[in-house]
Amino acid sequence: MNSAIPEKGKVGIVGAGMLGLTLAYRLAKLGFKVDIYEAAGSVGGLCRSYDCGAFIWDEFYHCIMPQDSYLIRLLDELGLRSEIEWKNTRTAYFRRGIFYSMSNALDYLRFPLLSFANKLRLAVFVFSLRRTKPKELQKGTAKEWILEKCGKDNYELFWQPMLVAKFGPYNDKISASLLCATIQRGFRARSKLTHKEQLGYVRGGYKVILSRLSKSLTDMGATIRLLTKAVGMDVLSDGGNPKKCRLSYTEGGQLASKVYDQVFFTGPTPGFKGTEDINPGTFDTGNSDRNAYLGAICLRLVLREPLTDYYLVNIGEDGVKLTGLVEMTNLINPQVETRGLSLVFLPRYLASNDRQFEAFDDELTRDLIQNGLRRLFPKFDEKTIVHSSIHRERQIQPLFFGGALPEDRPPVLKSPAQILNTSLITAGNLFNDIVVEFVDSFVQRNFS
Repeated sequence: MNSAIPEKGKVGIVGAGMLGLTLAYRLAKLGFKVDIYEAAGSVGGLCRSYDCGAFIWDEFYHCIMPQDSYLIRLLDELGLRSEIEWKNTRTAYFRRGIFYSMSNALDYLRFPLLSFANKLRLAVFVFSLRRTKPKELQKGTAKEWILEKCGKDNYELFWQPMLVAKFGPYNDKISASLLCATIQRGFRARSKLTHKEQLGYVRGGYKVILSRLSKSLTDMGATIRLLTKAVGMDVLSDGGNPKKCRLSYTEGGQLASKVYDQVFFTGPTPGFKGTEDINPGTFDTGNSDRNAYLGAICLRLVLREPLTDYYLVNIGEDGVKLTGLVEMTNLINPQVETRGLSLVFLPRYLASNDRQFEAFDDELTRDLIQNGLRRLFPKFDEKTIVHSSIHRERQIQPLFFGGALPEDRPPVLKSPAQILNTSLITAGNLFNDIVVEFVDSFVQRNFS
């Protein structure tokens, strides 16, 4: 073992999202004594569950791609691979009051808003993406890249509205590598034989995954401390050399601390106080502005009747204040998972400091329905709503802008107090397969 942590040493992990739990699971399997600290009352982070009354499902929308090899391997280890359900799904693009199917290559050829020449140029661009490495694009923005490869018409009619919806005020600043990796993940959902879009989920949702992962951790002797907030990390030195870390935390209104051989902070970087005071070199996240996080406000609706037969609707219409529409029950089995009701997610991506995060739930619900859902469905009847709820997360994803990106390798273990979070994942949208891959690569590099 090449780690600087003593064999079977004590490790503290701050944050019980998928990254923190996966890291804890990997280290516990190697024999380390692991404690996990989570400020919330449940594990999972963005994967946590929510009780809708009639059923319980994930608070935000998630799916599994057929080529999510790292996530699927983890599920296999947890005995859940047989619980994955696969389904052919459909995607649409909404523009000028019409839903255009975008579920296969033929749908793209039929798309009426672009000329044949522009479709051909778009097709060549999309085909080339299969062989493009996101890292090759690290010096430019997504806007510059698309304008160069696709032209102004393709950018303005097809790409720009979706970039605005997805990245809000950062739409013209995000790196080309981030967009490339996001598009490539969409390719992974398509069968090579049929070119049909296929997605999956674990029966029972992430509630089942998190429960199994938590049980595996406790069975290996790990401790999960909920409602326990980390408030400080102090490196303890021996003869000038950093050796251990004292983690301070509050639990039950009481301040306490514990000394570990290693502490990992896995939450969003802005949530950590005093980072530079500990070890500036450890926390270099390249050219990601540490306050430039993408956040989201999401309206969840439980409806008596489905809205569409699409899993995902991308929105290219100016003035529709939604990132998209995800009708989860066009992927999961509604008869089994939602008591026959339709579950719809209406997300709006925002800058993490946007004032909308301070708005009341009723105000946000009215806005997302009036300026979002009703722009797609003018005759939508609110009487069909069985349950609604607003969910907010200020820091879903750190953003990388044009310019050189950090090294495309997992970090080296340098300090007894170290950040290991998603700001170090430089070329990819933050799906759970990428998170698990990042953890597995880090553990292999530092503990093999």
